[in-house]
Amino acid sequence: MLFSSWDVFLGSVTVSSFIPGRIRCYSSLIENNQSNAEILRGAFAGIPAITEFKINVRTGSVLIVYSPDRVSESQSLRRIESALHSKFLDLKKIR
Repeated sequence: MLFSSWDVFLGSVTVSSFIPGRIRCYSSLIENNQSNAEILRGAFAGIPAITEFKINVRTGSVLIVYSPDRVSESQSLRRIESALHSKFLDLKKIR
């Protein structure tokens, strides 16, 4: 299944670690799917505040490292950070 929007990606992730400036998450849409990984890589490449972006296709792991001071410069990054932070907090409530 190919994804085509941020909503699809954000809906597919589980956030395992969230520190402002560093987020680790896992997506079933990335796991063993190189096509989706490349789409995601391209989408994140356009966000200048991101300083490091790594995908492990085998595990579906995504590491996003960014400058927290520059989040306000990018509407996309603000949306991503907010959504992933909410998912992380929801996961902590369950545990």
